[in-house]
Amino acid sequence: MSAHAIVKARTATAHRMIDATYSRFDLADRDSYINFLQAHARVVPSIEAVLGHRPNLPHWRPRAALLSRDLDAFCVRPSKPLAVIETLGLAQKFGLLYVLEGSRLGGRLLLQRVGLGYSSHYLSAKHTSGEWRAFTVALDDRARAENEDWLEGVVAGANHGFELYELSAAELSTESGRRT
Repeated sequence: MSAHAIVKARTATAHRMIDATYSRFDLADRDSYINFLQAHARVVPSIEAVLGHRPNLPHWRPRAALLSRDLDAFCVRPSKPLAVIETLGLAQKFGLLYVLEGSRLGGRLLLQRVGLGYSSHYLSAKHTSGEWRAFTVALDDRARAENEDWLEGVVAGANHGFELYELSAAELSTESGRRT
């Protein structure tokens, strides 16, 4: 089994939980879509800052500015980003990147649910041709050069990323409830 298939299998529960949590957002509804964007804006910039553009990670393109652009279209400032563990090793960073890049795949599907006329630069930022495949090949190649502990680090990093998305959505819901 490939490393990316192992990571996918070992994070399936967390991934399903995130899908269930974020499917509650009605992207055709203005306020719900803004909350969706805010939840992502609390995670994406933090992960991107930790990942940086290091030569030992596969190529990736940041999207935090696209989130800000979408929120600006609603005259809304992004919420304060969540803190990400900054002392992560390379394996954990591969895991975070797995979650970040995987979210692009979901974005393609979610884009169809966005309300007509709403700014959707973030969800429109899909992979270029072969980009996801290049990431999974890089992950698989690196895993072959490492050991099982390294792969466990990737899984731990991915689970940390999923936890951040879950925490962001939960805290945003709590904050929204207090404002009502």
